[in-house]
Amino acid sequence: MLGLSQGYGRINQSREREHWPVSNELRSLLERVAQTDPGTAKEIRRHIDALQSRQQFGLSFERHLPESVSLTGRPISVGDKVRFLPPWGETVAESTATWIVTGFSGPKGGRVADLVDPRTKDEASRALVDLVFVADFRDPIYPGLVASGDPEERGGDTPFHTVINAENYHALESLLYTHKGAVDLIYIDPPYNTGGKAPWLYNDSFVDNDDNYRHSKWLAFMDRRLRVAKDILKSTGAIMVSIGDDEQHRLRMLMDQIFGVENQVAQLAVEMSTTSGPKTTNAQQGTIVKNVEYVLIYRRTAAFDTEVRHTPLYDGIEKWDANYPLWLNDDGTTELLYQRLDEEPAVRADIERFDLVRESGNRKGTFIGAPGMDLLLAASEAAREFILDNLTRIGRTDTPPVSGKNVDVPVGRWVEHQTDGRTYRLTRSSKGKIWQIYTLDRNYRTSDDYLPTFGRTVIRGDLWRGFYSDMGHVSNEGGVGFANGKKPIRLILNRPGFDAAAV
Repeated sequence: MLGLSQGYGRINQSREREHWPVSNELRSLLERVAQTDPGTAKEIRRHIDALQSRQQFGLSFERHLPESVSLTGRPISVGDKVRFLPPWGETVAESTATWIVTGFSGPKGGRVADLVDPRTKDEASRALVDLVFVADFRDPIYPGLVASGDPEERGGDTPFHTVINAENYHALESLLYTHKGAVDLIYIDPPYNTGGKAPWLYNDSFVDNDDNYRHSKWLAFMDRRLRVAKDILKSTGAIMVSIGDDEQHRLRMLMDQIFGVENQVAQLAVEMSTTSGPKTTNAQQGTIVKNVEYVLIYRRTAAFDTEVRHTPLYDGIEKWDANYPLWLNDDGTTELLYQRLDEEPAVRADIERFDLVRESGNRKGTFIGAPGMDLLLAASEAAREFILDNLTRIGRTDTPPVSGKNVDVPVGRWVEHQTDGRTYRLTRSSKGKIWQIYTLDRNYRTSDDYLPTFGRTVIRGDLWRGFYSDMGHVSNEGGVGFANGKKPIRLILNRPGFDAAAV
C-alpha cells in the first residue's frame, strides 16, 4: 500500500487495526507467533500500533518481501536457497516457493537435492538440474566478476570504461567494494512503471496495470537501489534519474527522504517528442498529449556546489534580439546599430535587394531596423559577417551595478567603470538615467543543441528543448540497438552545468 503520512497526532487506532497496514513479511511473522503464543503476538501488535501513530511526515509505502533474483549458472551448495525450474519447453514452474537445500544424493551426473520449505517445513527432493539458485537482496553479496572480453587499450587520458552485466542491485553492491564514496556522477533510467505495454519485473514476476501494489512495489524496488547508489557517490557527487509522469512525484519524495530535501539540485523537463503522428489525432480530439519526460538531480552533499566547477548550457536562437540596438564607437560615442548597417556598402546593397527600406516618413529609404533583421541575417552573408566582426561593439542596456549609479557619464556616451576586480560599460540616457551595457559577444557562442551552431544563444534553464531531434536518431547512436527506452547520448553529455571531470 502507498500513501502520505503526517505527524499530526495519534491516528485512529480502530481503523489502523482494521486495515493492519504492515509489511507482508511482518504480517506473516505475527501470524506464526499467534499460533503458538497469542499473548506475545498481541503485545507485538500493540507496540506496532504505537509506532505507527508516531509516523513522521513523508512518503509511506509497503516495502514488501525482500526482492530476490534467480542466478542461472551459479553452483548450488547445501544451505542455498533455490526454486524449481519450469519443465523443458514450458514457462511455468510447478511451484514458486523458495526452498533450502539440506543435502545431496545420487551419482555425480544425476545428483538429487534434498529440500525443505522454510515456512511450512515441508520436505521434497528434486534433480539438481531442475533447480536454480536464488539470492535475496538482503543476503550479503561477495562479488566475483568474470571477464566477457579483452580490454581495449586506448591510451593517453582517455577514461577507462567498464560494463558490468548483472542484476543492477547486485552490480551496485559490488561497486561498494571498489568505488564506495568514489563516483562523480550516476545516471539511471529505471522502469517508468506506466502500467502499459512495457511491464517490469519484481521478484521475477511482471508488474502491470492490474497489480494493486504496483506503485509500492516500484518504490521498494527504487528505494533499495538509490540507497546503495548514494553510498558510492563522492561527497561532491550527484545522481540523475530519468522518469515519466506516472512516478515522477513519488520518486521526488523518495529521493527527498534518501538524499535530503536540501540536496535537491533540479528537476529538468526534457522535450522528448513533438505532437506529431498518432499524437496529432489525440490532440485534435482534445487530449493533452505528453511531450516531456523528467530528470531528477540530487547531490550527495553541499560540497557539490563549492568544489565542482559549474558552467551553463546554451540553446541557440534563430531570431534577432531587438534589445540590441546600440553601437559603441571607439571615441566613446554611441549610435544605432541599424544606422551603421545602412552605412556598410555591402550590407546596404542587400538591404535594397531585399526591399528592407522605409517607404515613407522623414527617414524614407533607410533600413527598417529591427523588423528586418531576421530576414537580413538569413539572406545576407555580408550582414552576418558584419555582426560577427563587431560583437563587442553591439550592445543592450540593463540595470547598472550599485557602484555605478553615481559615476559621471555624459549623455549619449559610454565609459568603462572598474570596481571589485570587474569592468563595466556604462551609458546615460537622454533622460539622465545611467544604464549598464551588455555587449553581444556575451551571447554569441557555439550552442549545445542537437546540431550545434555558432550564433546568438540563451542560457538553458530547467526546460531542455529539442531532444525530440535526438530521439529521431537515437537508434543509430553507439552502434547498439534497443527495442525501446534508449536515451540519447546528449542527455548525458549535456549534464546540467557541472563538470564531473573537474572534481
